[in-house]
Amino acid sequence: MVKIKVEVSEIKGECSNGMKVGNHFFVEDHTLSIPEGTKVCIWALNKMLIFFPLLMERKDFRDDHWIKDIKSMKCADGKVIFSVTEID
Repeated sequence: MVKIKVEVSEIKGECSNGMKVGNHFFVEDHTLSIPEGTKVCIWALNKMLIFFPLLMERKDFRDDHWIKDIKSMKCADGKVIFSVTEID
């Protein structure tokens, strides 16, 4: 089973939805886990959702597949940058 941590690593300017550096959530077995007290912007989440199934299966893709290079994602307006880390 793959577990991915998605964490706000940088904010360029101000996030209108209250995201803060360090806010994070986990994707595991096609389920989101959001720690209590953490905010997750639905607009940013909407942009990222299509990538999560691929990230969960990326070990099965060929070595030169673009999904293997994903280390970060941005929110819809590009102000908030999220790091994407696979947890062992």
